Amino acid sequence: MRTLADLKIPHRIEVKGRRATIFVAPPHAPFARRQLARLEAEARESIARQQHESPLAATWSSILVAGSLGLLYLLMVQADTGKGPFYTAYGAMDRLIRSGEGYRCVTALLLHSTPAHLLGNVVALLLFGPFVCRHFGHGWGWLLVAISGVGGNYLNAWVRKAPQIIMGPHLSVGASTAVFGAVGILVAVNLHFRRGPGWRSWTPLAGGLGFLAFMGSAPGTDLLAHLFGFGVGLGIGALAAPWDLPRRRAGFQQLAALAVMVMLVW
Repeated sequence: MRTLADLKIPHRIEVKGRRATIFVAPPHAPFARRQLARLEAEARESIARQQHESPLAATWSSILVAGSLGLLYLLMVQADTGKGPFYTAYGAMDRLIRSGEGYRCVTALLLHSTPAHLLGNVVALLLFGPFVCRHFGHGWGWLLVAISGVGGNYLNAWVRKAPQIIMGPHLSVGASTAVFGAVGILVAVNLHFRRGPGWRSWTPLAGGLGFLAFMGSAPGTDLLAHLFGFGVGLGIGALAAPWDLPRRRAGFQQLAALAVMVMLVW
């Protein structure tokens, strides 16, 4: 990126303590502000890259999550009772969630109806999970993704009760709500590190909404659950992105991973 000096733009810098002020002629002010915003964004991205977890650790945790979902599906298929009772007992049924069976918001994320349904969500988790974990760590990353999925299912159950959009009895299963939560988290992180003047800073949000519209509204999918998963992930990501989460402290990451496992087992 070319500097003001490279472009021979007259300017003056005054430093007072930790604060530096750049003075330029009014016609050059918009350009100078854009350059400073880009430098600030590059500095934030550089710091984030230094704090990222290794790609290998983030990928292995994603493989572990995907493998656990696959194993659970195989065990469910092998059960003598078949898959139907599992859906009835643990699926995200809006009426029962509203009546107090909130555990369904969690257990529904672990169930899948067909091998194709499972494969699609596993591939998506393997695609987006490592990027979330590289920024937040393998423990915090999956905790945020899980909270996004659970929150999306919970909001979906209550919004469906609204008279304007009531749709009758509803039952859904699958990790796709958490998948779109991961997408929302990544959009929020990119918005945080790329904020600045101009429309280009909003391209991550446009990309996330485009992915939601293209992949989240296919026939037979729960669009509202996907929408709320994305929204909860976006909100959580916006809150968590500025934090200096203890990525390099294994103890904190392990506690966060333990919290995910306790929530699922409970």
